Amino acid sequence: SCRSLKSIVIPNAIRVIMGGGAFHHCRSLKSIIIPNVIRAIMFGAFSYCSEMPAVTLGNGLEEIGGEAFTYCSSL
Repeated sequence: SCRSLKSIVIPNAIRVIMGGGAFHHCRSLKSIIIPNVIRAIMFGAFSYCSEMPAVTLGNGLEEIGGEAFTYCSSL
């Protein structure tokens, strides 16, 4: 469970954040920076991250899947 996860640092080796709830229900998540090398954030990847106030998206992002940030009520 990632309920106590507060921040995420995504390494430059990653190109896609897979869907299916990669960080689904990480309710304590406060900080995420999507680096420029990320090309896609897939379906539901960050759904229900209700305490996340902001997301910094990299310049390389080409696709954001449906419901990637659904129920992120603090965004």
